[in-house]
Formats: sequence, C-alpha cells, structure tokens
Amino acid sequence: MMQCERRVGRLCEVSARPPFTVDEADAQVLRVRLLVTASKQPLVFCSDVRAVTVLPPEIANRMVALMRVDNPLIERHAFLVPDSSIFGMQVERMLRDAANPVRRAFRDAGELTRWLGEVLAREEARRLDEFLGR
Repeated sequence: MMQCERRVGRLCEVSARPPFTVDEADAQVLRVRLLVTASKQPLVFCSDVRAVTVLPPEIANRMVALMRVDNPLIERHAFLVPDSSIFGMQVERMLRDAANPVRRAFRDAGELTRWLGEVLAREEARRLDEFLGR
C-alpha cells in the first residue's frame, strides 16, 4: 500500500507499506506530481517508509525522476526510514541522486520532527505528530 495525502496546510503525508506494485507506485508518483503542481506555495513532505525493506529498482528510479522534477517546488522532504536496514541506505542513495539538500533521511522521528518543525505552522506540526504516531 502506498498513500499520499495533504490534510493540513502545506504538509503532505506519504506512507508506504509492502506489498505494493509498480502500478501503485506509478499512481502515487502521479498523485504527488498533481499535489505539487497544484500548490501555489512550496510543499513540505514527510514520508513514513519504516515498513519498507527494499524498493525494486524500477520504483526507485521512478521516485528519483519525480524528485528531480519537483525539486524547485519542495520546501523540505523528510523520509523516516527503518532504524537498521539496507533500505535506509537505498533511500540515502536516492536522495543523493535527486540532488536536493532539502530532502533528508532520518532514522529517528524526533530528529525528523525537529527539522520539519523549523518550517511548519503550528497546526501542520500537530498533524505531523499525529501522522507519525507521536
């Protein structure tokens, strides 16, 4: 399952839990693209991908391509990755390939919340805590 929602302000919530298909990933890439292009201001994304262990190369490549296109329209994007996994390293490589320092991977929800909190409004920060289950 992959899901992307914008519930409060500029905060976009992305979650991914296996299993998911390439078609699901393509649908989410389109959903993210529509959210980003429809917004009049840069968006802040939080991707909770702690349940993912690895992405097939075709999905990883699609995500990197999307991130490169959307780079100017994103204020910040934080990925919450599993504490000890190869997938965390895969996400870090994808972020390097996307070439945008406003995208970061975190293994600690508190650090992620502090970093995104620097740019979030109060109601967005509250929703971020809810989304991360804090």
